[in-house]
Amino acid sequence: MKNLGKRFTLAVSVWIMLANVQAASAQDCPSWTSGVMYRQGEQVLYLSRAFTALRDHTTPTGANWNPLDATSLWRHGGQCANALPHPCGANWREGQVYLAGDVAKYQNQPYTALANHLARVGAN
Repeated sequence: MKNLGKRFTLAVSVWIMLANVQAASAQDCPSWTSGVMYRQGEQVLYLSRAFTALRDHTTPTGANWNPLDATSLWRHGGQCANALPHPCGANWREGQVYLAGDVAKYQNQPYTALANHLARVGAN
């Protein structure tokens, strides 16, 4: 019985340490900006969603290499504390960024996004 109590205490301690490490790693990310050099693994915020650079690159000003459109340079996801949560299953709304595979409801029917896109205001 004594060992069981020690194991439980150890397991709880490890869980608390891991939770603290994960919480510490989530920081506010800078907003994506055209014309900036990004390094592989660097995280940015674009339209309130977190993205991670897949390779080193400089985004030419005006080239529209933003994280939503340049999928060869960026992947969705990261540890940005200032990013909006994933909208899975929420009601569809204008101005929301949807990534391929996201599910949103419209008139109580679920729809899956086939491509990354911004639901334009006035599109409804």
